[in-house]
Amino acid sequence: MSDSKKAASSSELELDTSNSRNSVWLVKVPKYISSRWEKSKPDMPVATLKIAKSPGQRPSVSLSLTEEAVRLESDLIPKDYKMLITPIQNQSLGDFYEYRRDKKDDFLSDGVKICMAGKVMQRLECQAATSVQYMTLKKNAILEAAKPARMTQPLERAIVNPKPVSAHKEVIEYEQRKKAEGKKLRDDKNVVTDKLFKAFGLHQYYNLRDLVKLTNQPVTYLKEILNEYCVYNTKAPHKNMWQLKKEYSNYTGSDE
Repeated sequence: MSDSKKAASSSELELDTSNSRNSVWLVKVPKYISSRWEKSKPDMPVATLKIAKSPGQRPSVSLSLTEEAVRLESDLIPKDYKMLITPIQNQSLGDFYEYRRDKKDDFLSDGVKICMAGKVMQRLECQAATSVQYMTLKKNAILEAAKPARMTQPLERAIVNPKPVSAHKEVIEYEQRKKAEGKKLRDDKNVVTDKLFKAFGLHQYYNLRDLVKLTNQPVTYLKEILNEYCVYNTKAPHKNMWQLKKEYSNYTGSDE
C-alpha cells in the first residue's frame, strides 16, 4: 500500500448504521437547562418526561426537572416545561454520536468510530410555563444583555499625565557634560605613550573604555598606539583586555 493510501485510510472513520431504523426525537432546551445537565453526574436523574395521550388528539408532552438538577446552579429556574412538537417534513435528519475505546479493535483504525443512534422523526422545543420564576429569569437575562461593555466611572482626583518634552533630563546632562569636556584633541604620541606605560605599570590588563578615560584621547587614535605597543586578548581569562607586549612588559610572574 502506498503512503497516500495509508494516509487516506488512517483519516477515515468507521460509520455504524445498525441503529438507523430507530426513531428518535430532536429536543431543543434552553441553555440554563443544558448547562445543568452537563454538570450532572452520569447516574443522576435530571428530568422526567411525561406523554399524555387523549383519543382524537395529539399527544401532550411535558418535562419536569428534578430538584437535584435545579440546585446544580445558584440561580432559580422553573421546574415544569411544555414540549412543543413540530413534525419533520421534507427533511431527513439523523442523530449521531462518537464511540471510543481505550483498546483499539480490528474495525477501529484509531479507536474511534461514528455511530448512528436513529432517524429523527419529530422535533420538540422546550417552553417554560408562565410563572414568577420564569419572568424573573427572563428579566435578569434582558438586563444582563443590556449592560454596556464599557462604563464611565467618576474619579476621586484628576490624573495628571506627563507632558511631552523635547529632551529628557538625562539627555540634557549628557550634552552638558560633553560640552564641558570639549572635543578630545590628539596629544603628541610620546605623551600618550607615557600615559599608557604609566597606567600599565600599575595594572597589567585594561579594557579600551578605561584607557580612553585615562588618556582622554580619541578611540581611533588610541587604538593605533595600542596596536604598536600592546596585545589585545581574545581568549579567557582576560578576554577583550589590552596588555603590553612582552618586550615592553615588566610582568614575568602570574597574572595580577
